Amino acid sequence: MGGEVLEKPFYKKWWFFLFLAIFILGIIASQSDSDEEEAPPPVASEAPATETKPADAKPKETKKPEAPKKEEKPKTTVDVAKEIAGKQFDSVKQVSFNEDTGNLFIKAVGADNLTKKMVRDGIKISIMSVLEKMSTDPKIKNVSFNIMLPLVDAYGNTEDSSVVKADFKKATIDKINFENFSFKNVSVVADSYWEHPAVRE
Repeated sequence: MGGEVLEKPFYKKWWFFLFLAIFILGIIASQSDSDEEEAPPPVASEAPATETKPADAKPKETKKPEAPKKEEKPKTTVDVAKEIAGKQFDSVKQVSFNEDTGNLFIKAVGADNLTKKMVRDGIKISIMSVLEKMSTDPKIKNVSFNIMLPLVDAYGNTEDSSVVKADFKKATIDKINFENFSFKNVSVVADSYWEHPAVRE
């Protein structure tokens, strides 16, 4: 008995405990893997996702129904004459049209200029332009002009006074070839023509 060494049973040796620990850890690891595999996939919610709009999103504008457009009334002879005379003279005092007689009356203020001749020529050019543009109106039988200018009287007072008066019958207007017509002949072809000494040479 003196030199004998007693051996420990195998279940008390260190390598047995190491083997046992590794074995237990392997079982635990395999169970956790199987749990993860068996876990059912997450079920998508069947409720429709609500679309979140940004806070500054503007609501869609609803178009308002357009109001029906009012039918424009056709322009009268007076309307057209006012528009044309307004472009030719400094200002328009009066425009009237007599439906019974077919007489168109235009009272306007002519443009001042450097000389009497230039003032008179400017008035004649304006009269000719109005006659040409109004010549297509079948209702007109006669056109009368009363053209005024600011004149100073003997007392030093300034007042708009008539300087040219002219009348043109429809038959006379129809004879004029406006393409070749000279404004200088306005006073020649007019059925009646008068001018103030203030615009004479």
